[in-house]
Amino acid sequence: MEKEKHVAAVVRLDEGRHIIVRMPINDTEIAIYNYSPDTFFGVVDNSNIRAETPVEFYEAILSVYKETPRERLLEFLNGHPNMEYFQSLPHDELAKVYAEGIAMSFSAKQRQMSNSS
Repeated sequence: MEKEKHVAAVVRLDEGRHIIVRMPINDTEIAIYNYSPDTFFGVVDNSNIRAETPVEFYEAILSVYKETPRERLLEFLNGHPNMEYFQSLPHDELAKVYAEGIAMSFSAKQRQMSNSS
């Protein structure tokens, strides 16, 4: 980034497609990024969360999705066999269920990868 003075970003277009773009960045922006990389884009970047256990991973995922609107969480879960149940949950419980599902799926994948090595 600093040497080439550009950044790459994934941008979601109004139509819903995602594209990767390359944008110029100046010395002031580089200095701001170096000072606070986790907040450079105006929001706290949770991508640097480290989780050593499945519970820590669940908590990290929950911290990301707890602010996601209920309607958006339901969109993510669309087509799930328990959709009717999910629709009955209040926002905070729905976020917990969603985070738990991601954490359980990730843990299962990790175990599967460990067993195949």
